[in-house]
Amino acid sequence: PPHVNSFATAAAREIDRIGTWSRVAAVYGPVWDVEVLGILRATTLPVVVFLATPLATVAGFSGQRDDPMIRALMDLEREVFATAHLFHANGKAVLATIAKEYPGTLDEDRAHVVPLGTSDRAVPHRTVRDGTLRLLFVGRLEVRKGIDTLLEALDIVLPQRPHVLARVVGSDVVGQPHRVD
Repeated sequence: PPHVNSFATAAAREIDRIGTWSRVAAVYGPVWDVEVLGILRATTLPVVVFLATPLATVAGFSGQRDDPMIRALMDLEREVFATAHLFHANGKAVLATIAKEYPGTLDEDRAHVVPLGTSDRAVPHRTVRDGTLRLLFVGRLEVRKGIDTLLEALDIVLPQRPHVLARVVGSDVVGQPHRVD
C-alpha cells in the first residue's frame, strides 16, 4: 500500500540521515502499520519491534480480513514477524495472539516480555496533597492488555493501602467505550 511504503521508505531515509552525524546501533519501533519494515529491508541494523494487537486480529473484529488492502498489510506484518531481530511484548497474551494469527513467524528466543508501566523504584511515589495515590489504567479490558493482572493486584493492594484510588477506563467490547470506577 502506498501510504505504508511511503512511511517505511521515509523511516529508512531518516535513519540514514541520522547516521551522518550519530552512530545508530539499533532501531526500536512498533509493529503497527509495519513502521519498521523499510528499516528491515534497507539496512542491516538490528530492529526491535514493540508488539501490539496484530492487524489480523483487528481485521477480524471489524470483518475486514478479506479486504485486499488488509490482506496486503497482513502479509507485510507477517514479514516483520519473520525478519525482525527481537521483539518486545508487554505480556504473554500478545505473543499467544501473534502465534495464533501468524503461526511459525515469531521464534520464542527473539521475543521478550517486559511489562509497560514498571515503576522506577529509585524515585519515591508522589501523592496528592490529600495523601491519595492515584492509579489510572486506560485500555481495552482484556487479558492481552493486562487487566486481569491489574485486578488481581488491586485485590491485594487496596485492602492494605486505603489511600490508593484506582480508576479503570476502557471497554470489554471493541468499539464500545465504558468507564468503571
